[in-house]
Amino acid sequence: MRATIDLASVDGTMLAQVGGKAANLGRLIQAGFPVPCGVVVTVDAYDGFLAEHGLTARIEEVLRTVDFDREDSIEEAARDIKEMFLEPGDKLSADILAALAGVDEEGLWAVRSSAVAEDLESASFAGQQDTFLNVPTKDVPMHVCRCWASYWNARAIAYRERAGVPQLQAGIAVVVQRMVDARTSGILFTSDPVGGRKDRLIIESSWGLGESIASGLVSPDRFVCDKVRRRVVESTINRKATAIYLSRDGSRSVPVAERDQTRPSLTNDEVKELMRWGRRLEEHFGSPQDVEFALEGDDILILQSRPVTTLSEDGGTLWTRGYGDEYWADVTSPPLLLRPRRAADGVRQS
Repeated sequence: MRATIDLASVDGTMLAQVGGKAANLGRLIQAGFPVPCGVVVTVDAYDGFLAEHGLTARIEEVLRTVDFDREDSIEEAARDIKEMFLEPGDKLSADILAALAGVDEEGLWAVRSSAVAEDLESASFAGQQDTFLNVPTKDVPMHVCRCWASYWNARAIAYRERAGVPQLQAGIAVVVQRMVDARTSGILFTSDPVGGRKDRLIIESSWGLGESIASGLVSPDRFVCDKVRRRVVESTINRKATAIYLSRDGSRSVPVAERDQTRPSLTNDEVKELMRWGRRLEEHFGSPQDVEFALEGDDILILQSRPVTTLSEDGGTLWTRGYGDEYWADVTSPPLLLRPRRAADGVRQS
């Protein structure tokens, strides 16, 4: 059993071992895109945990009692199953900590689900498991176990039932990725998601971590770019009075200095560089992309790139998975003002 794999070693043949999210990040790294470093706790490790503790039969027994037409029945089953995932065990903990020591022993980490049936072009499973942010190295093994437990969230069980995905067949890996100390973050659509113009690239950004945008804390700056002429054709710079930054105590919201509130969160050169990365991502994947990015110092990092699920040709609604795994528990639409579901203890719905 291979418990961990360096994220930089993941390739497209490993989907069954690393899950959809990790496979996608591995493809980005293999193609030369700048992605934060990390490791993957494999599906083998999850399956080994189930076998070691005899959980498969116990989970099957619980699932046989579920009435999928009743929400309370699904929630009761979820509680019973999640209680089975308490401790990761000494050997697995040691394996995970040894793998992280080879990457960034003193860092803070994002612990994120990577289910085998997740981040596929045929269906979005974003929003079904939990993500844990700002996790110190010593606490990562426990949060991996909590991420496994979230595979059995009530909404995840119900989603798999509706999608016809066998509950125990696919399994889950976990991505443990270095947290980015972002001075600016945002989202990039390689085609206009509202107007439907494929020659337009849209960038939205604000100071600090992307949570400030996703949570509705600020109205981001917006840059509309002509992909053919490679220039900005429209920009809207909004007042950004608050930003969320990374710290050892977790993400913290701080007031933005008056002089910076109406200053663009991206320079012209940074917008052009993001435009270049966006064009490369679209060419690499062969379809319009929904991209999360961050700037750490002067470096642009690609946090995630997903296909846009539906691109409107007539200016109608766009259904997208952008920011889906960190902040929302269902598909979302940019034309609608939505508030994310928030959870306690540094948990984001993933």
